[in-house]
Amino acid sequence: IRDSSKYRDKTEDYKMACGLAKLRRDGFVSLNADQTPGQVATRPLTFEGRSLYVNADVAEGGWIKAAILTQDSKSVSGYTLEEAIPLTKDTTKGAMSWKARKQLDSPGDEHVRLLFQLKNAKLYSFWIE
Repeated sequence: IRDSSKYRDKTEDYKMACGLAKLRRDGFVSLNADQTPGQVATRPLTFEGRSLYVNADVAEGGWIKAAILTQDSKSVSGYTLEEAIPLTKDTTKGAMSWKARKQLDSPGDEHVRLLFQLKNAKLYSFWIE
């Protein structure tokens, strides 16, 4: 039998507190870019929704753009980075859009890739509704 009395005194040295941490939606991990713009592409995917949303923290002078690519990474007309309207604010539900298109066209049975370009921003998540 072990004498636990020698351990009891050590607990008096510790202060205890209870707290609450609040994280943003999907805020555990992000893809980050600084002053030098960076890009990330998804694996090939299909979808049924019409609107692309992002959860992103965009700093002063930063932005996020999105493009649609074919399965073999070729640009889709109307959905290029050059045609993308940059998202320039911190948001948990930012709608992505393009100059001539506000919504996505359904790819049908074809697989596409999403390409995100970021500058001074953190991309937490994306989804299509």
